[in-house]
Amino acid sequence: MSKIRGARKRLDEYFPDIEALRHATAHKGENEAHPEVHAPDGKYALSGFREPDRFSAPYQGQMRYLDITHESLKRITEVVTEFFGAFEFAARELENQGHLE
Repeated sequence: MSKIRGARKRLDEYFPDIEALRHATAHKGENEAHPEVHAPDGKYALSGFREPDRFSAPYQGQMRYLDITHESLKRITEVVTEFFGAFEFAARELENQGHLE
């Protein structure tokens, strides 16, 4: 569990808007129906690529963003590797018991 918590902490550290972007993307229709709540200027709730190499979306009155760069890919890979590393022991146990092929 400590590795999973560490991966989540690193994800939040590297990408502070990631949770808000997930909500903005997953609830896009709701956000567009109520732009006065979600859009920074209360007039729009567009999401996507307004700038090169940056995904952005308004959420709860603030523009949230995620840069799409070599550095962000490196950081995402680091977080995913750490997260999946938390399951190495369980995977070895399953393999020893003959449950993995």
